Amino acid sequence: MKTVLLVCSFGMSTSFITKKMNDLAKEKNIPLMVYAKSENAIETELDKVDCILIGPQIAYLEEKIRQRVNGRVPVECVDATSFGRMNAAAILKQAIRMIKSQNN
Repeated sequence: MKTVLLVCSFGMSTSFITKKMNDLAKEKNIPLMVYAKSENAIETELDKVDCILIGPQIAYLEEKIRQRVNGRVPVECVDATSFGRMNAAAILKQAIRMIKSQNN
């Protein structure tokens, strides 16, 4: 089972999309679990995750988050349009691509 951390300002706006992503992964038998936390919890969650997605509302923190993670897992921002439309399929594909790129 792979694990994706979706971070935002307070971990609240991402809760809807994480539910949709988890439901979709389960429906498609994809061994992946997504959960949301505030960006200030990254260090405590880092050893538990295979990639980190950044909510578009804090995309301006991407470089600082990359520095904090220091290459231990892939880090990317979620596309604002996909996030705004709650396009769980697109965001799930992004997470899977990130995890696969780490394993190569």
